[in-house]
Amino acid sequence: MLLDALGRVQLAAGDSEQAINTFNRIVAAHPSQSQPMLRLADTHIRLRNFAAARQVLQRALDASPQLIEAQRELARVALLDGKLFEALNLARTVQQQRPAEPIGYLMESEIHAGQQRWPAAIAAARTALDRQRSSWTAVHLHVQLLAAGKDAEASRFASDWLREQSADADFLMHLGSAAMTRRDYGAAEMRYREVLTLRSRDPVALNNVAWTMLQQGKPGALAFAERATAAAPNEPALLDTLATALLAEGQTARALQTQRSAATRAQNSPQIELTLARILIESGERAEARTILTRLSQLGGSFDRQDEVAKLLARAP
Repeated sequence: MLLDALGRVQLAAGDSEQAINTFNRIVAAHPSQSQPMLRLADTHIRLRNFAAARQVLQRALDASPQLIEAQRELARVALLDGKLFEALNLARTVQQQRPAEPIGYLMESEIHAGQQRWPAAIAAARTALDRQRSSWTAVHLHVQLLAAGKDAEASRFASDWLREQSADADFLMHLGSAAMTRRDYGAAEMRYREVLTLRSRDPVALNNVAWTMLQQGKPGALAFAERATAAAPNEPALLDTLATALLAEGQTARALQTQRSAATRAQNSPQIELTLARILIESGERAEARTILTRLSQLGGSFDRQDEVAKLLARAP
């Protein structure tokens, strides 16, 4: 739908008022369709116009009383507006409407977690897992245990889950991501390699094995990075890893060509521009690197790698 695409473009460009006008036109033309109303409500939320968002979401629920997307958005609005009990009541309404499903308990868990009420968040997550023993609910419970500082309990749960569901590649991916977050690159590599025993061409797992090997200074990352880009060509994040692996192998010219391709495909990505600046310095093209790094330094706190930017700027006087 052209109007929907226009509204999304306006929203991405920060022209929220025009996006609201566009989505209002779609809602008026298609009053029985929920998606335009959800987009309109999301735009109101971005503008922190919670009353307008509630009104639109209630219209969506009037048309479809158990529309879970609208119920979840209403709970989000309630939390953003400081109405905790309203959000919890919405979660419990979903639980009553869908007693055999996990979604209402996951909603409740997320609400409690947002208030750092960890015992209640974990209890609701356990109930969700009881309703549906799936990767989705297992990951949610593990996340809540970690967030609550219950690392030993989280580790025991992960071990028990993998004994029961040894082929759960999605849970293994989650464990790899959790290890990456705490910068335990050895553990992350192990988990991603386990994923590859189940999904040998998974581009994310291949890429992440390469990345964790690079972080540990281990040889052999390039082969995994090349397999990742072969499985998912032209993905900027994968090209970024490939360029880093090429640089580590001393293939500077090919690394620069690869990273320029990544930057073209992901314009205004600070992370990819930072890698490009690093490779430019290694290639002797310090003026171009300095231009990029100066731009990144102007992002200030919105880019959390300013220490690295400053170090590279010192190498590109």
